[in-house]
Amino acid sequence: MTPEQLKASILQRAMEGKLVPQNPNDEPASELLKRIKAEKEKLINEGKIKRDKKETEIFRGDDGKHYGKFADGSTQEIDVPYDIPDTWEWVRIKSIYWNFGQNKPEKSFRYIDTSSIDRKKNIINYKNLQYLSPEQAPSRARKLVSQNSVLFSTVRPYLKNIAVVRELKEYLIASTAFIVLDTLLNETYLKYYLLSDNFINRVNNKSTGTSYPAINDYNFNLLLIALPPLAEQQRIIEATLSLFKFFTTAPLIRDRN
Repeated sequence: MTPEQLKASILQRAMEGKLVPQNPNDEPASELLKRIKAEKEKLINEGKIKRDKKETEIFRGDDGKHYGKFADGSTQEIDVPYDIPDTWEWVRIKSIYWNFGQNKPEKSFRYIDTSSIDRKKNIINYKNLQYLSPEQAPSRARKLVSQNSVLFSTVRPYLKNIAVVRELKEYLIASTAFIVLDTLLNETYLKYYLLSDNFINRVNNKSTGTSYPAINDYNFNLLLIALPPLAEQQRIIEATLSLFKFFTTAPLIRDRN
């Protein structure tokens, strides 16, 4: 197994709730969902985001199966990608994030394109961001970002151009090639989930096109994400980083012996 395959295996176990033990004292993921819903309602009332008129809820029936509940009150059984712990929730990804839309830049900005992502580290290469005036702005420079926004490239998603906006010292605009996710989830957990092979495979299956396959926002938003309690998200991150670090340095240790 190569180091990359090993990392992918660790990440998948983490996203299935198999990497760290569950703590029954953790606030359940259902409470986090309530806070996200309240935050979105607040932003809607402030006129910052639009209401999703087709919002659906997913619940686990007495038979242990998962169902989607639609706005008209009807329900339908849904297939979930894999089993998760009882304290976790399956949700449509559109239920866990919001974004502030897009605008044509009115002042000079730093431009985040897909080439701005360091795919080996999944971080934004801030030093190489173009500084552009509104007149120089390409037509794709439209997406508004915030501190800790998670960026996911919908074009050739198998390349995994995925990163978190950590620095907001300057006015930043992202390409429309990205979906911008603002959330109350731990943004690093969300980044890891989006990087997992299971999720990327599901994105690829919904993508269209040959040379530059892409998934549209509608199909992306319908994808399912496994949501653990917030406290467990942090434990997952710590365990994942620790194992990544160990298996990165282990070959060096063996070479010295």
